[in-house]
Amino acid sequence: MGMQLFRDVWVELLAAGVVVIIVSIFRAIFGKPKLAFMFEVVDTGKAQVLSCKLWNSPFRHWVMKMLFVPRPRIDSITVQCEILVRDEHMRRIGNPFLALMRTIENEEPKKRLSLPASIHPAIFSILILPKGFRIALPPNAKVGDVGFTGGPYVAQVTACYGDKKAMVLQELIITDKIILGVRLEKVGNV
Repeated sequence: MGMQLFRDVWVELLAAGVVVIIVSIFRAIFGKPKLAFMFEVVDTGKAQVLSCKLWNSPFRHWVMKMLFVPRPRIDSITVQCEILVRDEHMRRIGNPFLALMRTIENEEPKKRLSLPASIHPAIFSILILPKGFRIALPPNAKVGDVGFTGGPYVAQVTACYGDKKAMVLQELIITDKIILGVRLEKVGNV
């Protein structure tokens, strides 16, 4: 009886050790941040705003959830936005700017924030098109900054965290409203 109990305890400890090792291996292989981007045009009543939602996607696979393998938090992330003319040269117009992001956790927009693996995104604005105008401006525009008149453009959004970058290009057309086209390219860990 005593020997059987001793053997059962060792088997349970061995099984627990195997589970810990498997979780560690899965975390090392699959436990990297995974960014997801979603562009949308929001009508506020006074303007149309081209905004982007950015997630550090949590695991969706049942095995990862069962083993409690988390996706790591991104401790410090910044997002740079640029607007390019959609032609054969893809030239930049205006100056690139750091996006002011906000999350559910922090109402105050920040240029740098922490992004946990969550279904709740960080949200930031890229362009604002006031009602009745045909010129869109970045959210932090100052007097004398370049506006974006009617035509095809590409919003280039680059997220930087640690030594990694993830970039997405989103086609858009500006008329008296902002119309989203196709997402052109994903580069990096997206």
